[in-house]
Order: sequence, then C-alpha cells, then structure tokens
Amino acid sequence: MFGPMAGYQSGNYYFVKGEALFLVIDTNNASATAHRNTIKEAVKAHPDAKWRVVMMHHDLYGGSIPHREGECNLLRILFSPIFDEFNIDLVLMGHSHHYSVSDVIYDGESVEKIENGKTVKNPGGTVYLVSTSVSRPEEDAEINYSELVSIGMEKLTDSYYNILDFSHNELKVTSYYLDTNEEYISFTLSKDDDFRPEKVGFFRKLGGIL
Repeated sequence: MFGPMAGYQSGNYYFVKGEALFLVIDTNNASATAHRNTIKEAVKAHPDAKWRVVMMHHDLYGGSIPHREGECNLLRILFSPIFDEFNIDLVLMGHSHHYSVSDVIYDGESVEKIENGKTVKNPGGTVYLVSTSVSRPEEDAEINYSELVSIGMEKLTDSYYNILDFSHNELKVTSYYLDTNEEYISFTLSKDDDFRPEKVGFFRKLGGIL
C-alpha cells in the first residue's frame, strides 16, 4: 500500500513501502494522544513492517540552537516516550538548519554511538537525523551540538542530502555533499529476524540487565 491517505488522523498520516512503515507526524499539533493513536493504529495495521520511520518537522536532539532548547525539551517530553513505546527505528527531522545524527537513544539516554561506516546490530532505541543543511546556517553561526549527537557537520557551509536503502535486515543511511555528490557519511541499522526491541526496552527498565 502506498499513498498519503493510507491512514490519516489529526494532521498525521502513514503509508507503507516494501517492508518500511512511514509515519508523518504534525509536530505543530501538541496532542500526545493524537500522535500516539496514529502510530498505534499504523503499527496495528502493519505489524509485520520490518522498519518504522517517523518524518516530522521539529528537531528533538540536535541541540544546535541554544534559544530553542526549551522548545526541544518540551517536544522530547511529548514525542520520545511514544517513539520508545512503538520501537521507532529512525526519525527524520528538520527545523534546525543544520545536519546531525544522534546516538541510538532510548528513554532519553544514549544506548550506542553511531559511527561513520559502521553497522549497529539490533539497536535497542531510535536514531534521530536532522538534515536541513540545504538551508544552512550563516557561515559565522555557532553550532552547539547535544551530547547525544554522534555526527554533525564538519563545516557550516556544507549542505547534504540523504539516501535511505532498505533491505529485509538492514536500513542504510548515506549522506552526500550536495555540491559534489560525494559521500559524507553512512551508517547501517541491522536486525536479526528474531530481534524483539520491546524486550530490550523492558529489560533496560529493570536496570539494564539483559
């Protein structure tokens, strides 16, 4: 099934392409109930989707603009528990005019760092990718990345675009320089067929004992 009206609720919608479930969330809507209901509905309708990807406007973990940190904190309180509950793999965001890849995050804490060219096997959390550097900051602007950011921009004058490659067991994200089409970084998330991320979250809440 593919199409913007596959499911629609309170400004949100979702669709499926291959083994990936895409959830488009209206972050201008402050109703946590509406967002949770949309994701719950989508996951229930497509329980066999291997990958769950959220697309939304606002940045949660980039931490690049100090005066927006209060806003980001409120949005983290609103959205992060929902993404944890429904085992979202990747969140694609904008709003902050920069580029950053977060750690694998669960319950507001780093589970694992993302490294260029590396594969994270059976991630027990969510990766948050901000990629709106096409509308990049001014050259003399300052970026203060969050401690939960694994990879950021090398230069504020760079712009990037991203390609997502899905297979049954892997989701690979590759970022390219816009002006040269050369690869900047790539990382891969992989899952065993019997991997159950909800079990990882359950045991982590018991004290991190697996």
